[in-house]
Amino acid sequence: MSERTSRTKLLLIEDDEQLTDSLSLILKENGYQVSTCTSGRDSLDALKGNPFDALIIDVRLPDISGIEVLKTVKAEGLDICTLMLSGAATLEDAVESLNQGADAFILKPVDPGALIDRIERVMRVKNLQRRLVESEDRYRTLVESSSDGILALGLDWTIMFANGSFLEKMGLTLEEVRGRTFVSFIEPYQSTLLLMTLQGALQEGKAILPRFRIGRGDGSPMLVEASSALIRRDGKPLGVQMILREVTEDSNGGLKRDRAFKLNRVEQGESYIHNSRDSALRLFGNLLLHGVEGTIYTGDDPFNLVSDYGFDPMNVIVLISSPVDDYESVSDLGELTESLTSYLPEHNGSVILIDGLNAFPVHRFDEVSKFIHGVKQIFYREKSILIIPVDPATITDQEYATLLSELKLIRSG
Repeated sequence: MSERTSRTKLLLIEDDEQLTDSLSLILKENGYQVSTCTSGRDSLDALKGNPFDALIIDVRLPDISGIEVLKTVKAEGLDICTLMLSGAATLEDAVESLNQGADAFILKPVDPGALIDRIERVMRVKNLQRRLVESEDRYRTLVESSSDGILALGLDWTIMFANGSFLEKMGLTLEEVRGRTFVSFIEPYQSTLLLMTLQGALQEGKAILPRFRIGRGDGSPMLVEASSALIRRDGKPLGVQMILREVTEDSNGGLKRDRAFKLNRVEQGESYIHNSRDSALRLFGNLLLHGVEGTIYTGDDPFNLVSDYGFDPMNVIVLISSPVDDYESVSDLGELTESLTSYLPEHNGSVILIDGLNAFPVHRFDEVSKFIHGVKQIFYREKSILIIPVDPATITDQEYATLLSELKLIRSG
């Protein structure tokens, strides 16, 4: 006899006295505490003030039907397992019983072993449901009482839920944020960078984000730090849970730069070659997100970098002889050296990415190598970081070996 069964209180509602006596005896022998009623109204009186764990209700009773008893139990919100008995098996009775919330429908004559097995299974399911509700209630209480903002986002970054703390800080209602994309609250050039960082990290299941700003309902900025995790069901990602905490600016404008460099596995004063352009651009963008100052010199269409990677046009200088509207440009290695020599002393500890030195076709490789050798010293002196993406397949093995003698290698992945 299980401890759980011995504490289970049953109310058997059945007008057949012989069946009542028989079932009552068998149930008691199996450790149940059994009370009996022979009419529907008597059972409703018995339920007042008496906590029962389960009801066994005959569909056909002499005064009111067992289904009416069931309806009353459910209408009063009583959390009781309900099993319906029927000697005249009709599809209508079964459908109506289950539609009204019965946990099981059992046919007479009743097999005692099958009845006890059904009671046990119904009780197990009910207990699991109770624990789930209690767990959800506790979780909901924790979420709503948290001082941090908590969001549930779809995989398309649409806000599905926001707790009270987030809504209060934003000065908005749930109706005003539900259905909006999370990126609509982020500064335009930051949003692409942030989502790229987040999406890449979430492939591992969770991500800790750099500090960033979101716009409140009145347009004022709020600096936050955030952590995120995938919401999964049966191993499949359903969405993203994000926890945001409001923070204040510190003397370093957010996360300290040395911490940002460590997170991204680069060191101040060093110069690097990266074997993947895309990874190099993501690394550069991630450093910008962490509050590091930076500039990218590119031979690519600058509009692509702004649209595809979210870089602010103010961070982009074009490596090209013909100027591009609204963008600063340099036309050769001499101008590039002058630009770096002017920029770095005023932006100590910054990051520079030079993307596309082949934009200067008039320069031979040995001139590019000498340029790198010379500017390395500036980066070392100003404690800044140089990143140059180069696909090894685009140059000779000897040229690649020469670059590796000057620059530290960062491999993609």
